[in-house]
Amino acid sequence: MKRIKMLLMAMFAISLISCNQNNSQKSENSFSFSVSIQSTKSISNTACNSSYHYGNIGNVPTLDENGFYNTKEDVALYIVTFHKLPSNYIDKSLYNYRVNNNIDMPPETRIGGDTYFNSDGDLPNIGGYKEVDVDASGPSGSQRGTHRLCYITYNNTVFYTYDHYDHWQEYLGYKNWGPTFSSGNYYPICK
Repeated sequence: MKRIKMLLMAMFAISLISCNQNNSQKSENSFSFSVSIQSTKSISNTACNSSYHYGNIGNVPTLDENGFYNTKEDVALYIVTFHKLPSNYIDKSLYNYRVNNNIDMPPETRIGGDTYFNSDGDLPNIGGYKEVDVDASGPSGSQRGTHRLCYITYNNTVFYTYDHYDHWQEYLGYKNWGPTFSSGNYYPICK
């Protein structure tokens, strides 16, 4: 019985080593794939063939968990690092209440954290998205502009739109964004 257990363990170890060698050979050649466009309404679980990949580019800043941030780069990194929004973000109802009651807000205040319903199927249907303003201008971000991040904190999924939901890019790491896709035509990217 001991011999059979030893033989099975040796075979298992050999198969693991073989798998690791095959995977390392595949990753060396993984940049030759082409990108295909799929509608978010019909994404399947097929193998992903993408020339885009996750990983940071350049020097990634060290973010302070208590810091105030409002650019797409910093806010996206903050979301995937701390799984929440920076403390200078408040939801629309609290923002409007403060404005309507002339309650002063710090100039760094921005709107974020409200639900993005994805009702048109612009993004992959993988959970409850939240939205956040980025690159807003004016006192306390009063000119919201068209730049938004939509994110899901539990799985580090972040998308950026510069034209209020017509075109999107997926966050792949600091200063590393996926290809631009039009509403409803998501590029599947291998993670």
